Amino acid sequence: MRNVKPDILIGVSGQTGLFTEEIIREMHKHCPRPIVMPLSNPTSRVEATPQDIIAWTEGNALVATGSPFNPVVWKDKIYPIAQCNNAFIFPGIGLGVIASGASRITDEMLMSASETLAQYSPLVLNGEGLVLPELKDIQKVSRAIAFAVGKMAQQQGVAVKTSAEALQQAIDDNFWQAEYPRLPPYLHLSLRPVVKATGLFPLPFFRSHPYWVVANKSHLPHLLCRTSSEKEEL
Repeated sequence: MRNVKPDILIGVSGQTGLFTEEIIREMHKHCPRPIVMPLSNPTSRVEATPQDIIAWTEGNALVATGSPFNPVVWKDKIYPIAQCNNAFIFPGIGLGVIASGASRITDEMLMSASETLAQYSPLVLNGEGLVLPELKDIQKVSRAIAFAVGKMAQQQGVAVKTSAEALQQAIDDNFWQAEYPRLPPYLHLSLRPVVKATGLFPLPFFRSHPYWVVANKSHLPHLLCRTSSEKEEL
């Protein structure tokens, strides 16, 4: 640490407490705003906790972790902790490749994805806050990444060139929405005795199918129900 004088420290070792107070304080001596990312999972294997990192750097470290952590409160100030997860990147890359029809993924396409993600960093936009966007913004970020990846694929000749409007439309057409039908209340009521007696629980059979499956924890179909009065064994 004293010889190399790094600005960024990334932990993927799975070694609890590897980033000691001595290491973090030494890093902070030569770097006013060190970036420290203890990414090991689960939290019991994290190299250092955000609470310690913030305290050891007098609140100056930029912290992102592999697992979710609550905001850190230090000297009456709240420090939100970003979760560094590839879920911010791979959906947008995949969507951009599918929408553009790219024949392969280039280094430049990956770089464009990273650069686009950086544009949504609250720290970049506001000068403070999270290093990475919040998970609630992931759909918006994924759309932007998909467009950047598709555009770069076209520029590099690994996808057929189209207008920006056509590319955006292709992205919208391929964008998946997590929407599922709701189980009717009367069916919930009719299944309560079954669930209570057997320990089974209801699952949607098919998205557009009028039936519902009651399955056990191994997801093996057991009972098919359509109405409160109709039950039949599979």
